[in-house]
Amino acid sequence: MLRARAILLTALVGLALGCSESGPHRFKVTGKATFDGNVIPVGEIRFRPDTEKGGSGPGSVAKIQDGAFTMGLGLVPGPHLATIYGFDGVAFEDVSEGQPLFRPYTTSVDVPDEDIVIDINVPGRMK
Repeated sequence: MLRARAILLTALVGLALGCSESGPHRFKVTGKATFDGNVIPVGEIRFRPDTEKGGSGPGSVAKIQDGAFTMGLGLVPGPHLATIYGFDGVAFEDVSEGQPLFRPYTTSVDVPDEDIVIDINVPGRMK
């Protein structure tokens, strides 16, 4: 009986350790993405650490829908580069996202050690 309890306890500890989060701590990032002051109907935003400014860790990608995005796994704190891709949302042929609104736009973003809302405006007519 004592041996069975020891085996059960070892299994539970192993299970608990195996289910814990691994990797760096990430913070929730949500926001709005606009182009020339108007919401981006459909798009994508990609964050990657800005290694030239000391950023490290994994990046992340989120879909933009009606101007809003949420990073699923979140981001590690520090400097990042955010690249935004925006489309008009009017499907044609085999492209469900529609026509590009602008060339990919990249900007710097600092992610603090807390959950954050980031609003990014892609300026002007960049086609």
